[in-house]
Amino acid sequence: MIARGARTITRGRRLSTLMCRNSRAPPPPNSPHQGVALSRPRVPVFARGLASAPPRLTTHYKAIANASPRDGLPLTELDDMDAAEVDRLADLGRACVASSWSQRASVGRRVVVLHEIAASIRSRSEELARLETLDCGKSIAESRADIAFCAQIFDYYAALAPDALRERPLLNEPPFVAHVVPSAVGLVACVTPWNYPLMQACVKVAPALAAGCAGLLK
Repeated sequence: MIARGARTITRGRRLSTLMCRNSRAPPPPNSPHQGVALSRPRVPVFARGLASAPPRLTTHYKAIANASPRDGLPLTELDDMDAAEVDRLADLGRACVASSWSQRASVGRRVVVLHEIAASIRSRSEELARLETLDCGKSIAESRADIAFCAQIFDYYAALAPDALRERPLLNEPPFVAHVVPSAVGLVACVTPWNYPLMQACVKVAPALAAGCAGLLK
């Protein structure tokens, strides 16, 4: 799950739904946002797991305002979290790493999940491109290209994982034998910048999931 500006747990399955509260305003003349519908979404904190994790941890977060670079007006409200909630998410991530998700035998399962995420991004590409444009101030054409690349990132690591994560012989000189055995390192913390929010999240989340890690995404 990917939600910019909120600390979230990512353990691969699908992109969560952004809950939007619509409010429209016309873009200025000759704006790169011309033709882009404006909205004022509230971006909540989610936890998504491999099974049936609750879609939202709590409803008692403090709201953080996020202004649009287009006009300086409030674009979103982001749900903040306290340290206890972050610790709870970290515990969920560690539980995921301790599950079958991180095992070497589950590489094929993770490949399927990565392709599913890529397909989900493509199916929602116009929505995601619009949000990138409203959030970053770039043209809708550039945002569409960014979103297409995001889907490609997940497909790339899905194709790379089976070979990159297989056991490899390092030394075979009896009685000395050595092998390289790739394994997940555990829970990964991913912090993204503002200028390419979804793309920068994908380049961190996709390889982590491919390797069998869980991730906390801020």
